[in-house]
Amino acid sequence: KTQSIKFQDENTKLICILHWDEDEDGELSYEEAAAVTNLGTAFKDSRILSFTELKHFTSLTNIANDEFEGCVSLVKISLPEQITTIGENAFSGCTNLQKIVIPDSVTSIGKYAFNGCSGLTSVTIGNSVTEIGWWAFDNCSSLTSITIPDSVTSIGYSAFYDCTSLASVTIGNGVTSIGEMSFDK
Repeated sequence: KTQSIKFQDENTKLICILHWDEDEDGELSYEEAAAVTNLGTAFKDSRILSFTELKHFTSLTNIANDEFEGCVSLVKISLPEQITTIGENAFSGCTNLQKIVIPDSVTSIGKYAFNGCSGLTSVTIGNSVTEIGWWAFDNCSSLTSITIPDSVTSIGYSAFYDCTSLASVTIGNGVTSIGEMSFDK
């Protein structure tokens, strides 16, 4: 028998079992998680609290458009180390999400990716991100500081718009384009 993932959040476990429990044993094994290539909209608007086990979904290459949109109860998530893109609206409206670490493998953050994540206090942007999309962090009103790594060349229109608590911004040497109203409040 294969080893099952121990989930912190029962709602997350139930969604995972419903969608990816191939052997129908009522558990999600590391092997079953590793075989998942697309989450679809399984979590959109769900009431999950945490998904630190997402790191075991080692065949995911992106967080697609709308995947976690509207997960208003989501407090913490651990992104897999191999993902390369975070799609449009991927975490939009996750009002209780507190911290996000974007892995070094990610090259782009899509439009509205973290729009309305008003509880977000900490964002770490990986060293391979080249583009931060339009409105990507709009209305992240609890965010107090941001460091844009040297890899970023483009900060989209209104990327950090209405981040009313933003007191410190460090912009890397690679930035050649900053969209209008990127840091307006």
